[in-house]
Amino acid sequence: MRDPSRLADGSGLASVVILRLYEESQARQDGQDAESHLLAGHVFAATIASDDRQPATKLAQAAFWVHQRQDIFHAISRQKPVRTSVDESRLWDPGDSSDVHSWTRRAQKLAGQTADFCFGHETEPRGQQFEQLQRLLKQWSEQTWPSFQPLPLAGRGLTAAGMLPEIRFTVNAC
Repeated sequence: MRDPSRLADGSGLASVVILRLYEESQARQDGQDAESHLLAGHVFAATIASDDRQPATKLAQAAFWVHQRQDIFHAISRQKPVRTSVDESRLWDPGDSSDVHSWTRRAQKLAGQTADFCFGHETEPRGQQFEQLQRLLKQWSEQTWPSFQPLPLAGRGLTAAGMLPEIRFTVNAC
């Protein structure tokens, strides 16, 4: 833990991500979320994101994106801002590629930006933030892969099981 290069190789973050999955499942059972592995993940993610001396390993990048999914899910469910700033980290850049992985990272970044807008601290006027977010969401829907478009399977019903419409997404990456 005292060697920064060991923090940045991704194995620590990957381990914490796996432990966070266990922590999330326990929280569902007993209703208490200690968030300890989520907080530990922020230490690793911040170290990896701030290390400009060397590019992040594939393991570090993959673990970073899974950790961010965990962070965004937690932020939205608890109505809090995302802990790792979506604007500060170089790893948040989804890239310019048009493959399904880049589009998935773009969706994740948009979810983080939306959580920050809804639950975060105001850093600029809300109107400007809202307009920028609207532009990004419009750009997303105009350029996204067809597999990211929802497939409505069943309409809304008045029964308890059908209060909301059933919508599914497909990803055909092959």
